[in-house]
Amino acid sequence: MINISERMKEHNELVKKRTLSIKEWAKVEGISYNQALKFTHVKDFPIIKLGRERRVVVSRLDKWFEDHIGTEVI
Repeated sequence: MINISERMKEHNELVKKRTLSIKEWAKVEGISYNQALKFTHVKDFPIIKLGRERRVVVSRLDKWFEDHIGTEVI
């Protein structure tokens, strides 16, 4: 029998490998945590929510920034 909570935990761990926490992403970008947090509230910014935690989807960041060149986002 498949344990649903165990499968969800495995799935969440896989997702975390493809994403960054807001704190991790802020460090990579060289911006403050508060500034990074503001980005996560911009419409269509590439984040997912795992429960209450917001995670930045790394594979979608380049395209998002390319699509927003020349615009004020925060």
